[in-house]
Amino acid sequence: MASAGLVQSRGDHQKKDGKAGRGARRQLSDISFHALRHTATSLLKNAGVSDVVTRDIVGHEREAVSRSYTLINAETKRTALDKLPDVTALGEHP
Repeated sequence: MASAGLVQSRGDHQKKDGKAGRGARRQLSDISFHALRHTATSLLKNAGVSDVVTRDIVGHEREAVSRSYTLINAETKRTALDKLPDVTALGEHP
């Protein structure tokens, strides 16, 4: 994340709160690799990219993991619902 310029480098396990090394308290960031992966998965799926291709791009091996990362937006749901036939006209005869 730091090498991509998305966050500042935290250094190499510097002393914080009197602890050194890996025992130091981690500083949380507003952006994370996990958040970017989650967003990329949702954006790809909302754009209509197949599950197989999305999983390959973000590195998910299992469908269940990919599914848990996916948030389908309202516009995508509306587009899907608009594809349903008009069920009120199914029983009508000319």
